Amino acid sequence: MGIIWDFDWGFGFEVKFKHYDLSTAALPLFWEQNTAGKTFFSRLMEDPVVKDLFAERWAWFKTNAYEELKDYVITWSVLIQNALPKDHEIWGKRGSSGDASTDLERVLE
Repeated sequence: MGIIWDFDWGFGFEVKFKHYDLSTAALPLFWEQNTAGKTFFSRLMEDPVVKDLFAERWAWFKTNAYEELKDYVITWSVLIQNALPKDHEIWGKRGSSGDASTDLERVLE
């Protein structure tokens, strides 16, 4: 999955697996492992034009595409749920509860 696979860890995804933390940058731009990009996105979000565009696009997405994305995630979670034990065996739980249904509920919150 290449770059998309690592996007979350490369750009400020916090360890509770809930959201991107764009407000607490403390490290140099694209520098340290597991926090690279926090400074970049924090600075980006300081621009009022970018903030307004982000808010506008997010509002559009929530109204027009969010439910479709949730349906997509649900569909794929069913298709891959049997792979979860093997995935954990190879990579560790990495914050997973170990139960596909519980993890799906957490993602959809």
